Amino acid sequence: MVYRAARGWIEQLSSSDRWTRLVASLALLPIAAGLTFRTYSYGVHPSWFEVVRQLDLFYAAVEIAVVLLARHRGFSYAATFRRMPRGARVALVLFLATFWWGTVFVTGPMPFSLMRAALWPIHLLFGAALWHLCPSPDADAVRRWIMLLVAGSIAYLPLLAVHFLTAPTGSPAALEAIVWTSALPGYLSVRHFGIEWGAVLTLAIGLVWRDPRALGGVRLGFAALLLLGGAVCWSGTRAALFGVAGAIALTIVGRRHLPRPASVLLVATALLLGGAVAQQLLPPSESFGFRITPPATGVGGFTSGRVDLWVAALHLFRARPLTGWGEGSMMWLVNWHGVSFAHPHNTPIQMLESWGIAATAAALYLIARLWAAVQRRDRARENILPLQMALDALLIMSLVDGVFYHARLVMLVALVAAVALSAPAASAAAGKTARAFPRAASRRSAAASPRSGS
Repeated sequence: MVYRAARGWIEQLSSSDRWTRLVASLALLPIAAGLTFRTYSYGVHPSWFEVVRQLDLFYAAVEIAVVLLARHRGFSYAATFRRMPRGARVALVLFLATFWWGTVFVTGPMPFSLMRAALWPIHLLFGAALWHLCPSPDADAVRRWIMLLVAGSIAYLPLLAVHFLTAPTGSPAALEAIVWTSALPGYLSVRHFGIEWGAVLTLAIGLVWRDPRALGGVRLGFAALLLLGGAVCWSGTRAALFGVAGAIALTIVGRRHLPRPASVLLVATALLLGGAVAQQLLPPSESFGFRITPPATGVGGFTSGRVDLWVAALHLFRARPLTGWGEGSMMWLVNWHGVSFAHPHNTPIQMLESWGIAATAAALYLIARLWAAVQRRDRARENILPLQMALDALLIMSLVDGVFYHARLVMLVALVAAVALSAPAASAAAGKTARAFPRAASRRSAAASPRSGS
């Protein structure tokens, strides 16, 4: 019933309006998830509801709905596969043929691992469906879509504030029972929150890179950057800082895109002020905020034990290099100081431990090819720059956290890539782009392409 109603509503809109409404719906997912999953502990009640949360079934349902809508608008699995370049087709087949070996033959199989593995075909179809649905963007369209994502994130803040301000802190025992790092509505952890907001912050920075008025004016842009930057600093997510800083460095050094001085002043002032305010609003947990002197010393303190997790995961991979141990198997195979982790906070190592060498090689090849194709979008069109920067930030963050473990973050990667790949290819590299993604190069020759008119 919900699907039929959504389909009827979307059919009444133009192609651009349909996509804008879809982006707006995806931008509201933090609020929808926050209202659905609220807790002050490690999990929600009842237990089956926690299973839904841990397995990302809420987001899987959204992805499936988008795929069904795309199917109604002419999206074909076979046609999309045929339009892929040969190397990408081979890599995709290799990945789909091997990534589940560890889950089925090694894990047991365990229902949790099976369900997590089943998400990957859904993620891939969701990304392809977004690419099919996205119309060829102009500068105003990209700016409007990014502003929707920024607005959706900022609209979540009142929900977060109310949830924390109404926490049951009436007694010392009640206060001690609160797990602040898991108490963010709709998020599995504060790091999950920080990574997503780091990506949205990068989109906002990219949008004002050459025009400080691009976020609805200087004052509105300053307020948005202050809130986004303040939220990232409040979360204490170092991976987000690495991602944002890395994306900025790649843009300046790699692409040789220099920001306007007014944009630098706007971003720097907003981030400094937002960070300073955020430091005054930290909950009673050392996991939030940034400190000049970390609470622990040594490598483990600086990296939060990531190096130990990487070593443990690589030891597991060496034991089963062909099959891996199954999706999410770190959770029951590695115990670090009494704490279990669903992933080793590094995407390539996570893939090796879960899938084995064959599926990992195929997946990394597809990711690298996707990144390269996005970088070859028309360099004369600076409206694509925020998308390139956001993808850079997400990939950099994936080296120190679980970007490709959480469905919401995979969906964000898919959305950013779909919009970027829908832009015209760079004229100087048209031949290369046609070889990398022939559909993206050919379908833009006419303004009324089949997909744009869908």
